[in-house]
Amino acid sequence: MLDAKKRGDLFEVRTRKEGRTQVRKARAVTLATGYFNNPIKLDVPGIGLPWVREYYTDAYRHFGERVVIVGAGNSGCETALELWRNRVKVSVVHRGAEPKHSVKYWVKPDFMNRVQEGSIEAFFGHVPVAFEDNPRGVRIRHVFSGVERFVPCDAAYKLIGFVTDVELERRCGVEVNPATLVPAFDKATCETNVPGLYVAGTLQAGRDTHAIFIENSRFDAPKIVKHLLLRLKKAS
Repeated sequence: MLDAKKRGDLFEVRTRKEGRTQVRKARAVTLATGYFNNPIKLDVPGIGLPWVREYYTDAYRHFGERVVIVGAGNSGCETALELWRNRVKVSVVHRGAEPKHSVKYWVKPDFMNRVQEGSIEAFFGHVPVAFEDNPRGVRIRHVFSGVERFVPCDAAYKLIGFVTDVELERRCGVEVNPATLVPAFDKATCETNVPGLYVAGTLQAGRDTHAIFIENSRFDAPKIVKHLLLRLKKAS
């Protein structure tokens, strides 16, 4: 999707696929793109190696392997647990002294129990400084002492978070707070400052992406439908 512009009573929604642009018309539009298409970048040597990935898919390809996960937010902790449960040797590298405070309350104790019993290796207070190919592994540095160490692995996942596509919102006419990246919208209806244009899911959170996830964003669709039905009823 490129943008959605209000032309009279209708929106013109422009999309592009394989170089071809199409225009569709609609009376209402909902932006529910999430943020997974915009991973936060990590600028260290070796980040482009084929065994260093930004998206986790499944544990089965790593059975019996050693995997390093960079990041201990929801994605990092959940991925580590799933890999461990499928007999993968997991090491987690995280800048903080403990997992991020935003980790789901039912995930964090499970993760920390695995760390404390030694099932998952955790390097808290460390950051990656290089992904190296020969031998394969991640070189990490302690943020306070500066001491470096090498963690061997077969694959690595960089799961340090994502950011919302605020430029798409702006192209559609939505006002976005420059500091928080939160769009202007009505929490009761999910409608933005553009009448008929709605935002659903994590787009509503701006930079604070951990505040909204599947479990609490599923109520957005009923709000939008209710508001549209009310609008149609008034128009009839």
